Amino acid sequence: MSPNDAHTQTPLIQALQALRDIAVLTATTLVSEMVSNAVCQRRLVYELLRSGAKRTFR
Repeated sequence: MSPNDAHTQTPLIQALQALRDIAVLTATTLVSEMVSNAVCQRRLVYELLRSGAKRTFR
């Protein structure tokens, strides 16, 4: 059997596809978390400024 045999490549290809899927899911989760954190931080700052806390930061 040669290294180019489809039967020998299939497990490797499947493993690489699984790793790619994990990488994509991880990246998507990280971006989602970063966006969520940024939105929460903006809301917190907005609420602090709106509540009059801006006088404290001057």
